[in-house]
This record gives sequence, C-alpha cells and structure tokens, in this order.
Amino acid sequence: MKRLISLAVVFLLFAFISNTNAQQILHGTFKADINSEGFTLDKNSGDRVYTMYVKFEKGYEKVPSVIVSVNKLDASKETNARFEISAEAISRDGFTIKIKTWSDSKIFGIGGNWIAFPD
Repeated sequence: MKRLISLAVVFLLFAFISNTNAQQILHGTFKADINSEGFTLDKNSGDRVYTMYVKFEKGYEKVPSVIVSVNKLDASKETNARFEISAEAISRDGFTIKIKTWSDSKIFGIGGNWIAFPD
C-alpha cells in the first residue's frame, strides 16, 4: 500500500511540475497602413521605419522565439516593393514588429501574422 501511495505521489508531483512548466504557443495578426499613426512608409524616399508593439496575453517564463510573416502588401506599382520585417526587442511580455522600406519604394499598407513559442 505504501508503494502504491508513493507511486501516486510521484505521479502527481510529475504532473504538477510538467503542467507548471508548460508554455503555450501564442499567435496573432498585425496590420498597418496610411491611416496608422506615424506611418511614413508611403512618403519620400530613403530609409523609413514603422514599428508597433505586441503585448502577449500571458507572459512567458523565459524570452520566447518570435516569427513574423507578411500576407498582405499594398505597394506602388511605379516603384519596386522593397520591405524588411522583423521581430525586435523580444521580451517575456511582448515584442516590437519593425517594418522597413528604402529607396523610392512606397508601401501603402502591410499586414501579416506572428507566432511566439518557448525556446
């Protein structure tokens, strides 16, 4: 009987530790366009950057990895559509999406997805 109780306690302890260390995969969408405050990717020429902060619904125990992708791009047909997108300043609580364009490119709108997962 003691062996059975000991085994049950070990099993419950393992289940508790596994559950408390489990981290979720979080995901979401983003979009920015000419109506977004501070958006200048459609203006002038040269390097231009637009950033937006994403706060996680629930913070991570350790800094996660983040992937961003683009699924919408509204750009001028008169110039090349040059852009670079990245996740910057990643913390346990959130990260910044950085969208950059350069030269004479004009981006009127851009959107996509992000996914955060434990390392």
